[in-house]
Amino acid sequence: MADDEGSRAVEPVPTKEDDDKREALVARLAELPSEDLVRMLAAAEKLDSGLSMVSLTYQAPVPPPDMLREFETIVPGIAERMAKAPVRLLEARADVIRAEIAHEKRRINGAIFLGTLLLVLAGYALYLGHEIAGTALGLGGVISIVARTVRQWLVRRSEQPDVPNPGEGGP
Repeated sequence: MADDEGSRAVEPVPTKEDDDKREALVARLAELPSEDLVRMLAAAEKLDSGLSMVSLTYQAPVPPPDMLREFETIVPGIAERMAKAPVRLLEARADVIRAEIAHEKRRINGAIFLGTLLLVLAGYALYLGHEIAGTALGLGGVISIVARTVRQWLVRRSEQPDVPNPGEGGP
């Protein structure tokens, strides 16, 4: 089986000698009384292979002090990096929020500019005597400004927490 680096894992190929040893072992185990076989399996289960697995969890941005000291002995400087990680995460979130706000402001300003431009063009078209074109341009300008205003109002309303009216019954 090939791994990511392109090298291949080499698996041993069983030889005739391995097959003979396996068959001899199976034959010897088949000759044993069932009580001895059960006793051998129980003893094998009690053997300690020397391997153990430990799972530790914590619910904090930084691990407990003992674990942090162990990390520090393995990777020097990791404690400081782990302590700064939540701060960097908050800074990154703040940058994203600032970028979203700036983008929304550009969209609002663009819609207002477009609506104003259409209204100016509508007035000029009406001045020149093109009633249909002036009306269409004016309608487009008004729709652009109204749609942007309504969208902005809906966004602000959705960001406000739901507070019950004083007259409504609460739980």
